[in-house]
Amino acid sequence: VLGKPVTELWSTKEEALEAMEAVRTNRSWMGELVARRKDDSVFDVQLSGKYSGKRSRKGYVHDGFGNRYYRA
Repeated sequence: VLGKPVTELWSTKEEALEAMEAVRTNRSWMGELVARRKDDSVFDVQLSGKYSGKRSRKGYVHDGFGNRYYRA
C-alpha cells in the first residue's frame, strides 16, 4: 500500500476515478472498498482523501484491524 498510486487499491478503475473526482469537487472523500494485493488476494479497507490545494497528494488507508497506513 505504501508508496503505491491509490488507484491501484481499487478493484475497478471506474471506482477509483469516481472517488478522485469526488475529492476534486467536494474537497474530501471517505469510503470503504475491497482492495487488491500484489498476489491478487483482496482485503477490506476504509480510505479517506482530502484536497489541500497543494500538490502533495496525501491519504490514509485503514484496514479491518484498526491499522492506519499513510500514503504520500
